[in-house]
Amino acid sequence: MKQLAIPFLTLCLAVPALGDELQDLRDEVAALRAENARLKAELAALTGEKEELVQKTEELAQQTEQLTELAGMTARGDRVESQAARFETIYRPDSDTTLVRSKPEKLEMTRGSTQPHYLTLVYTYPGQEPDGQLRPVRWYIQSQSTGGDYRRLDTMTVTLDGEESIELPVLDYDSKLRGSAGRGTSRRGSETLMFELDPETVRRIAAATTASGKMGVVEFNLSPDQIATFRAMRKRQGLTPQMNADTPGSE
Repeated sequence: MKQLAIPFLTLCLAVPALGDELQDLRDEVAALRAENARLKAELAALTGEKEELVQKTEELAQQTEQLTELAGMTARGDRVESQAARFETIYRPDSDTTLVRSKPEKLEMTRGSTQPHYLTLVYTYPGQEPDGQLRPVRWYIQSQSTGGDYRRLDTMTVTLDGEESIELPVLDYDSKLRGSAGRGTSRRGSETLMFELDPETVRRIAAATTASGKMGVVEFNLSPDQIATFRAMRKRQGLTPQMNADTPGSE
C-alpha cells in the first residue's frame, strides 16, 4: 500500500502544473485571436483605402482621356487628328442655341446597295456654353444616288456585338430625286433619313465592339472609327464650360 502512495502523490503534484500550462496555452490562443482580429481590421481598412484610391485613379484617367481626346492631343502633347476634330460647332443667335455636328463618314455597305451612304451625328444645346447635359442625338443617314429606296422605310435595326438589337423609328425623311418618273426611266438622287437616339442608346452604341445596321434590304457595318464617333459625341456632350475653357483649341 505504501508503494502506491508515492506515484499517486507525484500525480497529484503534477496536476496543478498541467493546469497552469493549459491556462497559458489558452491565454496564448486568445492573444493570437485578438492579434488576428486586429490584423483583419487593418487589412479591411487598407483594402477600403486601396479601392477608393483605385476608383479615384480611374476617374482621373477617364477625365484625362476625355480632355486629351477633346483637345486633339496625345498624352505626350503632340497634335493628332482626334475624333473631336471631326466635329463642327455652329452657334445660332436667332434661337440662342449651339449645334454640334460630326463631319459625314462613309458607311461600309454590305448588302442591298452599292451606292455611297454617309452618317452624321447632330445634337444641340441652349446658349453658347456647353452645360454637360446628355441630350438626344440625331443620327442622319444620307444616300448619294438611290431611287427612292427609303420612301416607305419605317424603322432601322441596329445590332450590337452580334446579339443586342435596337429598333430605331424613322422620324424624318427628305429626298432630292431627279429625272422623269415615266416608263423606262427612274428618278435618282439623294435621300436623307433621320433617327433620334436617347442618351442611353448613344451609350450602348458607343460601348459596343461591333455594330451593324439594316434598313429594309440594305445592310451596313459601322467601322471601329465610326463607333468611336458615337463615343466622342457622348464625351462632347459631357463637356462643361470650365473644361471647355481649359481645353486648348476648343471651339
